[in-house]
Amino acid sequence: MFFGGLIFFEEVPNLIYTPLRDSQTHRGTTRLVLDTICFHTFFLMNLFNMINCRILEKDEINIFKNILNNWHFWVIFGVELLI
Repeated sequence: MFFGGLIFFEEVPNLIYTPLRDSQTHRGTTRLVLDTICFHTFFLMNLFNMINCRILEKDEINIFKNILNNWHFWVIFGVELLI
């Protein structure tokens, strides 16, 4: 979060004092964009974790084995992806 400003923006936002929106144009500032990038990264990592945690067997390393057999998983995955 602290170095994300250096990666994505020319002007690094102050995480404490930078407002989320510009007071005149009401557009999002770099801090709001950085918060959005962090949230979406966290959310997509959680979706990947859903796929990765399907296998409970100790010796099985193929996370895609029998991935199409459980339609409940795909319904939940799709709903979370849409929301």
